[in-house]
Amino acid sequence: MTKSFLPLFLLLFLFLFAHSSAQPYIDSLRRELQVAKEDSNKALILCHIAGYHEYKDQDSNEYFMRQAIALSEKIKYPVGIVLAHISNFFTYNLQANYLKALVRAQDNLKEAGALPYDRDYWVAQVRSHLGLVMLEMSDTAKSIAEFSEGIRLAERFGRIDGDCWWVYSNKARIYYTQKKDSALILLRKAHALAKSASYRGPYAPLSTAFLAQAYLSNHSYPEARDYFQEAITQTKYFGNIYIEARVYRDLMSYFLHQKNIDSAIYFGNKSMEICLANGFGDYASSAGDILSKIYESRHQTDSALKYFKIKQEARDSIFSNTKLANFQLLISENEQKQKEAQIAREKFQNQVELYATLAALLVFFLLTGILYRNNRQKQKAYAIIKKQKQETDVQKAKVEQAYQDLQATQNQLVQSEKMASLGELTAGIAHEIQNPLNFVNNFSELNEELIEEMDKAIREQEFDSVQSISSTIKQNLEKIYHHGKRADTIVKGMLMHSRASAGQKELTDLNTLTEEYMRLSYHGYRAKDRSFHSLFKTDFDPALAKISVVPQEMGRVLFNLFGNAFYSMCEKAARLAHNEYEPELTVTTRKTSTGAAIRIRDNGMGIPQKVIDKIFHPFFSTKPTGQGTGLGLSLSYDIITKEHGGTIHVESEEGKFAEFVIELPV
Repeated sequence: MTKSFLPLFLLLFLFLFAHSSAQPYIDSLRRELQVAKEDSNKALILCHIAGYHEYKDQDSNEYFMRQAIALSEKIKYPVGIVLAHISNFFTYNLQANYLKALVRAQDNLKEAGALPYDRDYWVAQVRSHLGLVMLEMSDTAKSIAEFSEGIRLAERFGRIDGDCWWVYSNKARIYYTQKKDSALILLRKAHALAKSASYRGPYAPLSTAFLAQAYLSNHSYPEARDYFQEAITQTKYFGNIYIEARVYRDLMSYFLHQKNIDSAIYFGNKSMEICLANGFGDYASSAGDILSKIYESRHQTDSALKYFKIKQEARDSIFSNTKLANFQLLISENEQKQKEAQIAREKFQNQVELYATLAALLVFFLLTGILYRNNRQKQKAYAIIKKQKQETDVQKAKVEQAYQDLQATQNQLVQSEKMASLGELTAGIAHEIQNPLNFVNNFSELNEELIEEMDKAIREQEFDSVQSISSTIKQNLEKIYHHGKRADTIVKGMLMHSRASAGQKELTDLNTLTEEYMRLSYHGYRAKDRSFHSLFKTDFDPALAKISVVPQEMGRVLFNLFGNAFYSMCEKAARLAHNEYEPELTVTTRKTSTGAAIRIRDNGMGIPQKVIDKIFHPFFSTKPTGQGTGLGLSLSYDIITKEHGGTIHVESEEGKFAEFVIELPV
């Protein structure tokens, strides 16, 4: 086999291998739908299934879309309705029915704008869809305007996740029109986000195809070939024949650049075969145009004419005069409605300003009258008091006594306010304890119901159900135990702050103690979050002699510091991609001239400088409500400084690391 045919052989092998495989994506969705318990999760999965049929079967898309909408309306889940209608938009857009796609996108914009939460997030995506329709209809100016508005809203919302890959992809399109080098950087980010997307997963191959086409435009052929191969694999996994047709069309351009005309014709025909079978007029038009030119250059007139006609018929089906006229009319009507809405808003604003002015004048005259009346009353009262003062000294004494009584009343009010503040603090602590107790009660009641179900299943000999219910009961018992321990920890923490430790000091190997509590804390945290992993770097000083400490108290300090480090790294890992961040904990012990030092360093979120002076204060916590009492570091500080005569301080850089340093005397 010659070298020129090697890329074609690899792509053909990949195509045949992927084509012979099952449909893992839709199969996984069906399995998820069967086991989903929450109605909101079922609605989302129905939207995913509807999305899978966007480019394959309009009737199936319509069926699952309506199921998702019906369930979302029943449980009052407006996001599910928006997602279902977004799937409907893509169905029209993939069929090159841009008129219906535009109407659907405009309706979606109204629905997204009325959401009670995450409004900017969804409006940003729908704006991107509007820009996509405008771009398909060659209205570049309006498409850029919609893309820019979508980017602005997404960045203002501040949550850029996998479902927002459209934002970066479209921003890259804008940069390409402006010939900016950063377009390729944005396409790489869009590609990474698309691979992790939850809802628009089937369109991940499109981001890969965009990236491959960008490398092809830059004449980076090895990178372009690799991403084309990845795109084919993705289209087969998701069953996305629409993007598959696009990738084959782009591969035709790739092989034209490689001067491999036979391979170009092969992939052009593959693209045309899918387009004609499924009515993909947009890709049929562009693929037909390239094939027509190839055959014309080979002087194969019949084939050139055949694909020229296909191109023209596809373009006519998309850009007929009637469709263009209706499209422009719809845009004009929409712009007119927006202008009328703007005029109505301005009129309403003017009325509000007028009413506000009138109300201000009314208040002014009312206050003037009240002040005048009060002034007259004060003058009369002053005259009466003056007269009474002149008439008798007894009245003066009564007035002075009344003044003293008033001061006493004021002092009582101040004390009452202090007691009210104390009551609010007590209520806050009680609420902190009540949360885990509520979880214990709820899961206990749930276990009672599950036990009844298990008894029934045993009687009916449904042992599969018995095993499933038993597993659920076990999980619930673990949660009851966890929240019971949390309540116990809160109470013990409060008691610890109110009394000194009664523990006895003893000579302790700090290296062993530190390592034990590091492992204990790590496995304890992993029990809560199985997805969390961390690297460890330890450097224990073998020359470190035993130190006289209270082992239980030092263990409490170490356990708390390790737990905080794992929490910080877990939070950072949740915000960054796996290939961008690897949690790492560094633990060091050293013999010092005065005793011993322990350093615990993590590469997590770090501590902001504005709060670093407060972290050892009682009840101060940077964790969300319900995840921390704010007593851990305060107790640690008291144990180290008051009970052991040592010091503890922190060194940190926000976003990079935090390092706690404990120094203990001999």
